[in-house]
Amino acid sequence: MMAVPFVIIALTSNPYVMGFALLSEMITAQLWNGVTVSYCQRLSPTICLAGWIFSIVSSVGS
Repeated sequence: MMAVPFVIIALTSNPYVMGFALLSEMITAQLWNGVTVSYCQRLSPTICLAGWIFSIVSSVGS
């Protein structure tokens, strides 16, 4: 899903379509980040462990 805006940018020369594609990619990335962080925090058993797990997930990448 997140690759679709870049395909649109590659296929069009209209700057408004490119801007909309980038805007949709930014919104999608923010929503996905919220989902993954919430999921990670929900899986961790304690508050201290949640920070530790989140730091590992953030450093490895999601």
